[in-house]
Amino acid sequence: MTITGLTARSYREAIRSTLFQQLVILGLTSMILDGGQICCLCFYASLGFWTGVVIIRVRRPIPTKVDLAVIEGGYLPLCLVSFFFAVISHSIG
Repeated sequence: MTITGLTARSYREAIRSTLFQQLVILGLTSMILDGGQICCLCFYASLGFWTGVVIIRVRRPIPTKVDLAVIEGGYLPLCLVSFFFAVISHSIG
């Protein structure tokens, strides 16, 4: 199984890549004039993402390709999912 577009070969490379992604996304969402709601969603997604990274890192000292793919490319999909959950929970409540 090949995963195109993801190039990390170690935890260090994957974490460096995702930190850059998060800084860009949090920087851009902080400039949206909605009272900070989207930035807050991305920040909470970031906290959940890093919790998952810590769990992966503790359980597997030697990374697999899937681990690296989840760490390197998992933050943006998590932000999108958090938007949908926020909209659903807002419409229910």
